[in-house]
Amino acid sequence: MVRCIRSTQGRDFAVYYIDISETIPGSVDELNAYQDRIVASRYFDGSKSLQWSQYLYFVISEEVAPELRTLVERDRKYARKFVVNEQELTSALTPPRFQVAEGVIDTSVMSTWTEILAESNLDRAIFNNESLPNRIKLIEADFGHKGLSKPSAVKIPRAEAPPFIKNLTLKEYRSWPRQRFFDLGSVTLLTGPNGTGKTSLLEAIELLYCGVNNRDPKSKTRYSINASFQDGTEELAKLGQPTASRLRERNLAWYSQTDIRTNTLYQSFSRYNFLDTDAAVGLADSKKDFEEDLSKLLVGPEASKTWREIERTVGQLDKELKELTSVEQQIELELHAVERQLSAATSVPKESDALLKSLATTLAEAGWKEPSETLPENVSELISSFGTRSPIVEEALRCEWTGTPVTIEKLRKYVSESGNLIVEIEAMFTGIQQLLRKVKENQRAVQHLDRRVTSIRELSPYVQLEFVQKHESLLAIEQKLREVQQTLSGQTKGPSSLDIIPEFALPLFQFHDENLEKFKKSDAEIIQFREQLANFIKLRDQAQALSQQLRDIAKQILAQAEVKDACPLCHAEYPDGKLNDRIYQDVNAQLETQSLKLRDNVREAEDNYAKSKDTVAVSEWLLGFVDRIGMNRNDELILIKKALNELIEQEENLQLQLKITQTDFQFLQQKGLTIERYDSLTSSLFVDETLERPTPALLNSLLTELVESQKELSASLTTTQKQISAKLDELSKLLGEESLSLDECQSSITKQKGQIAQTQAILKRLDEKNTHFIFQEDQPLPELLTTIQLIRKVLSDVQIAMTNEQQAVVVVFESAKRKEEILDQLSGWKPRIKRLRDAQAVFQEILEKNSLESAMEAALQKNKEAIDEIFRRIHSPAEFSHLKNMTTLVRKTGEEAKLQQISTGQRAALALSLFLAQNAQLRSAPPLMLIDDPIAHVDDLNCLSFLDYLREVALTGERQIVFATANDKLASLFERKFDFLGREFMRHDLQR
Repeated sequence: MVRCIRSTQGRDFAVYYIDISETIPGSVDELNAYQDRIVASRYFDGSKSLQWSQYLYFVISEEVAPELRTLVERDRKYARKFVVNEQELTSALTPPRFQVAEGVIDTSVMSTWTEILAESNLDRAIFNNESLPNRIKLIEADFGHKGLSKPSAVKIPRAEAPPFIKNLTLKEYRSWPRQRFFDLGSVTLLTGPNGTGKTSLLEAIELLYCGVNNRDPKSKTRYSINASFQDGTEELAKLGQPTASRLRERNLAWYSQTDIRTNTLYQSFSRYNFLDTDAAVGLADSKKDFEEDLSKLLVGPEASKTWREIERTVGQLDKELKELTSVEQQIELELHAVERQLSAATSVPKESDALLKSLATTLAEAGWKEPSETLPENVSELISSFGTRSPIVEEALRCEWTGTPVTIEKLRKYVSESGNLIVEIEAMFTGIQQLLRKVKENQRAVQHLDRRVTSIRELSPYVQLEFVQKHESLLAIEQKLREVQQTLSGQTKGPSSLDIIPEFALPLFQFHDENLEKFKKSDAEIIQFREQLANFIKLRDQAQALSQQLRDIAKQILAQAEVKDACPLCHAEYPDGKLNDRIYQDVNAQLETQSLKLRDNVREAEDNYAKSKDTVAVSEWLLGFVDRIGMNRNDELILIKKALNELIEQEENLQLQLKITQTDFQFLQQKGLTIERYDSLTSSLFVDETLERPTPALLNSLLTELVESQKELSASLTTTQKQISAKLDELSKLLGEESLSLDECQSSITKQKGQIAQTQAILKRLDEKNTHFIFQEDQPLPELLTTIQLIRKVLSDVQIAMTNEQQAVVVVFESAKRKEEILDQLSGWKPRIKRLRDAQAVFQEILEKNSLESAMEAALQKNKEAIDEIFRRIHSPAEFSHLKNMTTLVRKTGEEAKLQQISTGQRAALALSLFLAQNAQLRSAPPLMLIDDPIAHVDDLNCLSFLDYLREVALTGERQIVFATANDKLASLFERKFDFLGREFMRHDLQR
């Protein structure tokens, strides 16, 4: 075991324990015992901060089990622990080479893009926040004009790196931090809650060097910041100072970046000096956009953003060119079509003159009366005229009823002769229709008589059996019975209710009042007797309870007495066992007798109450009864009871009559006789007569009259039908048929009238068309039709020829005009497309030769050695050997792992490694690291490794570190790691 102490300028800052026994504790208990023995004894030696920087190395020659390595290296007691081989031990104990790069910063890809775009005047289309359509408009407007010339090889001026900042004064700045003066050491810690101005202080340093902040480069807020440097110089930074030219010189001298139109120093500073915490956290949190977050760290967020804008603009440009090219192709296709149309129109032959001569000859032969000179102007009219003649003649040819061959002469003759005949036929047809109407009227009259005869015969049993009289008698008895029953309503039919009514000369109202008084008295007696019984039962129960208590007391006294047969109250002696019988003798017999008597009183009172209630009910009914029959309430009971008995007897008689009458009526109903049918028969037979009730004699007389009328109507009907038959035969002969029915005659008449009307219409239309062209009356119409069709054929040929010639003239004129318009359109379209295609070529050069991916890969390869070394030092456990490419790490086992496959903490450590490696390239730029809460996703072990690496950087004296955090635990740990620097370590606790 070897114990070493590392120090600088006499100040210890790290303790190393190196165990070369190749024996590793195999359990937690063994490891704790080992540390208690080796480390604990000297753990508190030296400064307190030294306790946070103790390291224990187990040196092995052969690989140990992963579980054992994890057990040791994950233990946090006393010291950080590592299981290493000899080569790894050498690397661990050797301070890192902070400046591993060659010291020359290559021109950034952002500068390359800017130069290429500015040379073609395309930078305005990319470096703005315009929409994609507006960017295309800018490309069309600017491209092709003179752009900024590509800068020749610029000699980068040699410059010494600025000195460390000694202190900073915020003369005019934001509201936070409230503290305005800050001393800065080689390592400075800024701590305090969120919102106290830690980031604002870092951005004040950024303003000092860059003039603007990367977070808001367009801000015009006034500020004034004064800085004193360790070499004794001072600098005042405010809005507009340093000047734009001074900022461009700094960008070129510090970062080898050439500014063309705008100041981009803040972008370079943000990339190399100011850790982009958002990009680092983004890479740690990212689930899919690794390339974008990685690009922000490797080439800067502005380059990453610009690349996305270039890609979006190129996509929109391709889309625009595709649309414009498609339109151009359509215009060219239209131009070719117009040229073909123009060529075809100029080659149309002149045929109309020869055809007009042929037409004039044909018309003259057919009898045309107009001069031939007017033909060219009248071709359309002639086509219309002969076009209408042809259908008329064809229709006339179908009029075969006029005779064949059809001529105009035969058509006129048919109309003349048929017109006279149709008048005679229609007159005869009208006479037959009148006879038919008479037949229908007689038939309806016969049917009506038949119905009346049937009704009379159906009504006869009703009259003979006196159905109506019996029905009316039944209704009268039922009505009288209802009246009597209504008068007796409420009267109980039992004899007891009538027996209650006494038969003596006592007024009714007095009888009612006496009974009502008795009812109230009996009600009061019930209440009184029930209360007496309830009170008695209550007292009896109390007496029985007391009696039982006395027995129990006596039993207790006797049990304690010397003499068992002497009464404890009167001391009387009883024979053996008799005293006990005396004590338990039933003393309740008298009480029970009294109880029974009280219960009899209650029952008697209840019986009296029920009788009184019935008597009151009868008397109240009698009061209503005398009112209904018109008697007086002062009448005596004997008279009222007599009237009541008479009504009861009348009710019984009516019920007997009703039963007899119902029996007779039911017998009639069984024969099918109903009052509804009787009413229906009488209302239909005697609708206009005021007859109370039909008699048998009346029915017989009416039946005789109806039978005679039936005979007369039948004879008249037979005569009329014979007349109709004779006239139908005569009409059939006039129509040229035999034995037609009336409907057939009507159809034949309608047909002939239609033929006449059709023939007349044809003649009228032929006469109207006979003005310029004379038809021969006796000329067969087939010959006329042939002549018309020949003329129409020639007219059609003439019209087609003239139309083609006229259209050719129009097409030549319009096509020539359209061709000129298309050529004018193409003359403005093609330069626009060419500009966009040339711009597309410029963008294509960027995409192919200066892509973001190639720039990222170049930056990665340039710093790969530094990134690998830093990553191995700040990442624990050290399972990765090196970085293969942008998205792949190689484990010590040779296995590859993609960024999306490693943990969040591992990606966070990689992001820190990228920043530290790029910062190590700086030679002339400010020797400064601004780090703002960088390890949100780094676990405790990796956090310690990161701080150890920063300590090594600080020990080189090449970098001034300003570290800000709101995490109290991290701030305390940071202080423990760096307070050995003494006055070179500054801590500022910012307050709200």
